[in-house]
Amino acid sequence: MLIDALRRRFRRDGGFTLIEVITAIFVISILATSALYFYLNGLNISHAQERRQLAITVANEAMETARGATLGKTVNDVRVGIQAIYAGRDGAKVRQAFLDNLGVPGVAQTYPQWDASATSTSSPVFKVDPVPEVARSGTTFSVATLVGLCYQPTSGGDCIRLAPPPAIPPVATPVGYTPLTRIIVTVTWTAGSECTAGCRYSVSSLVDSNTDLQWNSVP
Repeated sequence: MLIDALRRRFRRDGGFTLIEVITAIFVISILATSALYFYLNGLNISHAQERRQLAITVANEAMETARGATLGKTVNDVRVGIQAIYAGRDGAKVRQAFLDNLGVPGVAQTYPQWDASATSTSSPVFKVDPVPEVARSGTTFSVATLVGLCYQPTSGGDCIRLAPPPAIPPVATPVGYTPLTRIIVTVTWTAGSECTAGCRYSVSSLVDSNTDLQWNSVP
């Protein structure tokens, strides 16, 4: 009697059965896989945000450099710096660059501008072709600077191509419009499966090529 009771007790305290162990391992593996997935997904999102912030920094630096060139001295009330931006930019390369970036905001509403004396072998300060930047945090960013002309209504509004848009800007500025130089910087990079066709960030700025009015302060 006592022996039977002890045997039953030992059987109850005998631990998990094989099927219970297998089930426990299966459940734990599912939980571990889910946790790993969320961890890796969060890590990828964090890296994507970091790369985008780096792209914004690269774009802003390129824009500051381009805008800085427009602040040079003036000749006949025209900023020499505006011409410096175009210097060495080959027409064929500029037109192709605009076609390659038609989806970038502002490109479709800008007349491409280039240096008429430049050739395909010219070396402009502001490169037309995407220029590889030094890798930052393991990612290589390429920068392209697009420069062109657009017209802003004097009454206000967006700076656009004229309607119907001619292929080239008119010789004389139409009444009611102000010609402005639009600078567009695009930054592209690739990072695994983050962007299937490559990631892109762009920034644009308008520059008035005319000087400010000179006020006569002499009484």
